[in-house]
Amino acid sequence: MGLHQPQASACVARLAQVDDALIARLLGQFDWRSRTTGAYLAALTGQGTFTDQLGGLLLVSEVCYAGSAYCLALAVFDTPASRDYLHRYLEHYLRQPQLYFDQEQAMAVIAWLDGQHGRDEAARHAPAWTGFAASRPGLVLDDALAAFAASMDACAPCKLSGRPLSNPQEILVKF
Repeated sequence: MGLHQPQASACVARLAQVDDALIARLLGQFDWRSRTTGAYLAALTGQGTFTDQLGGLLLVSEVCYAGSAYCLALAVFDTPASRDYLHRYLEHYLRQPQLYFDQEQAMAVIAWLDGQHGRDEAARHAPAWTGFAASRPGLVLDDALAAFAASMDACAPCKLSGRPLSNPQEILVKF
């Protein structure tokens, strides 16, 4: 399975056509599929200019299923602003156990970023996380962290030398 050279070339050609207007249009739709696609495209193309829009969408959590893509994009951007949105999300939604949205993904992102940078920002959410997780039998942060790490590994071909993808043709180097 996986992408073979012809499919990879077609994918890269389409990715090269992604611009801010397309991402903004996708994120502006009230549909989880469009918003998820917009978030992934922003992440894959390193469009950190969408940090505020993605962070705002995460905070309001209007549609289901898209939050994990918002979290992934914010992690890829890995800026103080993107981390702030994740912290604000956790500060609000970990105290709302009746709202089981993307708390698990957001907490995994913060823990993953901590591991990447030798920080311990997740500790500030530990008491609230413990209370939230108690209301969700089987919820284990280590499992969420492993799943998120796998997602970031899947994004690795789209980044070279730790920088966002600026030339989509670079993807072919990894295939």
